[in-house]
Amino acid sequence: PDENSFYQQFPIHVENHSYGTQIESFYGVEATLYDQNVYDLAHVLHVFSAGNSGLEVAEDGQYQSLEGFANLTGNFKQSKNTLSVGAIDTANQIIALNSNGPAYDGRIKPEIVAYSMAGSSNSAALVSGTALLMQQYYKGIYENIPTASLLKSILINSADDIHLKGPDYKTGYGQLNALKAIQTIEANHFISDTISAYESKEFSIQIPDGAVNFKATLSWTDRPANPNDEIALVNDLDLSVRTSAGQLFLPWVLDGSPNLAALNAPATRGEDHLNNVEQVSVEQPESSALMIRVSAKNLLGDFQNFSISYEWEIPNQFVWTSPTGSDNIPYNGSTISHLRWHSSYSENTLGDLYFKTPQNPDWQLIKKGILLANEQFRWNASVLQDVAQLKIEVAGESYLSDTFTLSAPIQLKTGYNCADSLSIYWQAVSKATHYEINHLVGGQMVNLAITSDTTFSIDKRLLESNFLQLVPYLSEQALIQSFSIDYNLQGSSCYLNSFFTEAVQDSGVLATVNLAALNGIEEMILERRVGTQWIEVSKQKPEALNLSILDTDAITGFNTYRVTLNFNNGASLISEVSSVYFVRESRYKVFPNPVSQNEDLLIFSKETEVPAVIKILTAKGSLIHTQALETNRNFLELDQFDEGLYFYQILKGQSLKQSGKILIQF
Repeated sequence: PDENSFYQQFPIHVENHSYGTQIESFYGVEATLYDQNVYDLAHVLHVFSAGNSGLEVAEDGQYQSLEGFANLTGNFKQSKNTLSVGAIDTANQIIALNSNGPAYDGRIKPEIVAYSMAGSSNSAALVSGTALLMQQYYKGIYENIPTASLLKSILINSADDIHLKGPDYKTGYGQLNALKAIQTIEANHFISDTISAYESKEFSIQIPDGAVNFKATLSWTDRPANPNDEIALVNDLDLSVRTSAGQLFLPWVLDGSPNLAALNAPATRGEDHLNNVEQVSVEQPESSALMIRVSAKNLLGDFQNFSISYEWEIPNQFVWTSPTGSDNIPYNGSTISHLRWHSSYSENTLGDLYFKTPQNPDWQLIKKGILLANEQFRWNASVLQDVAQLKIEVAGESYLSDTFTLSAPIQLKTGYNCADSLSIYWQAVSKATHYEINHLVGGQMVNLAITSDTTFSIDKRLLESNFLQLVPYLSEQALIQSFSIDYNLQGSSCYLNSFFTEAVQDSGVLATVNLAALNGIEEMILERRVGTQWIEVSKQKPEALNLSILDTDAITGFNTYRVTLNFNNGASLISEVSSVYFVRESRYKVFPNPVSQNEDLLIFSKETEVPAVIKILTAKGSLIHTQALETNRNFLELDQFDEGLYFYQILKGQSLKQSGKILIQF
């Protein structure tokens, strides 16, 4: 970490760390320094990404060679006063590439997970952003900054339990729930206190009669351990919850034994002498009076500060969390959306899901028998360009969502673009009563005109910027707006109305050209940039205003195109460039890349027909290695190769199936 004065000077209370090194299964100097930093500066929360090495194994420590576990990337992530974050997908499923715990000494890592399909770096950023919002909200109510241990306690306690019941070494204490974290602060459902050695403190909590799923999480900022200590915990606190009826509940603990059966096993209840986070849950309290007890053992020093947060649920409740009244389905106009809710019905309760629109006011069934405990449903909705409402029917009760829009953004296009005027056009929305045309003024979109047509001519003198946007309306209800465009970047002129490209999966890149006129045009050339050169893809004399050209030779990656119009009088008009990312279906997965010299290169085949052959060539094209690919999972040892850039070719017989580059590093 930076020097303590750095955090105090600016001041900094949350620091996001979306990076990693190699797998390091030990409590090193960096872990000590980060724990010391938080111990010195109690209000600084460090958020680490768990890493993206879930397919690798630790090479040292008690968990070495155990597939799928103990592969956090960097010893600083072994620190105990920080927060490590893993990644899950939109359906709350584990991502194989995500690094997992336990920490080197069996502690629970990562502590929580959050959504990301691009690695745990994005998940850590989401948690850091949520922590900032929590700090801001807390300060607005209580006029000071919450400690890192309190933020950790609230984030962990408000997380939604997923995967195995209780904490586990892949998803920690559950999935980030920013709304519940804010609600915990708002309800003042937390405790900050100090305890002395061998002291016990009790806190009485009164919950409503019949409340269920009580949960409390204890967190404390521990003294740093010494580098390479066998166990990182120094000051040991114990948490328990007792009901007035005499029920005693101990924290959830995991079996950190170095074998896959233990690491995959669900949590049990017991005393925890490893973690500086402990969590107790009570599903069915037998009384409404609860006693939270904290006991201190083996304190190094006179006292220890700690934080507790807690929550409970009222049974048989259902609340929609998405969509809300400001949302659109699909959320970005194209991706299939997840409906989300919070349910306190029993685990096996089923509900029936419906939707309706003003044009069709009868409830239409989406699916019967949805398990409410999943708290999400992936809805592949038809885009109706309308408003809609959802309903869940469960146990004789109906729960209505907010009214939301069910629409996809229409594509705003530039027609002609001349010196003094321009035109824009768009596809008609069948039920739209009118369209609002906006332009960018002083950093925000401001209404320029309202029209019921699907084309509009604009005097450029009325515009204060080049950015335009379109919003369809159903009476007073706005549908999802179009993407904003810079009309000067649409490849349009007085002759060339529009030019854009789009990827066609496994086929190539489709270029679409819209011309304002044909007279005077001798030829139209479509070109693709290769390095610094433009190569010809197609040349023709256009005979229609709208033309589509498929480039079947597009490369995997970004492809950049332009159109040139050559006129009979010798003049030429060159469009703006249009770039598109194209992915051609690969038959083989070759990874990791870049790859370390002391690793194996993995070649996994999607095909069932084997064998094939992989050839390794130098950057100058000299063949230096050939290896048969006998199975669907093949390994190439790299210790015989020098550091540098190589090319590979995969062949079946004389047919080239795939080729690419490999970067080998020390």
